[in-house]
Amino acid sequence: MENFKFQIINLCLFYMVLAYSDDHNEIYRINGKHYGFYKYKNSLLSINCRDRVIECSAKKTLNSNLRIKLKKGALNGGKNPGAVACKQLQDAHIVLAQSLDGNYQSFCVFKDMSMISANSLIKKISK
Repeated sequence: MENFKFQIINLCLFYMVLAYSDDHNEIYRINGKHYGFYKYKNSLLSINCRDRVIECSAKKTLNSNLRIKLKKGALNGGKNPGAVACKQLQDAHIVLAQSLDGNYQSFCVFKDMSMISANSLIKKISK
């Protein structure tokens, strides 16, 4: 019971910090845990990218000149282009997240646990 109270207090503090921040933050639930994201260059980046002195993998990927070439037929069946692009990146995988208002969005998770909205990677796909 004590652990449950501690979790509730931490969750409340987490929401308060995000609510009073001026970075236009959003909160998403991934596998039962809550994560904060902020808007950066029309993308959503995980909060842990904002506070780092060294650039995180998600932000580095977004700012790079990287071009992702998809294999022929990779988008067959209506697959999400950003999710497919994420899967082709080294040390990255895709997760599905739900916002507090019930909307779903996929995020690309990098080895350093930084995240970027999968839709942001669509701009990196070479044609």
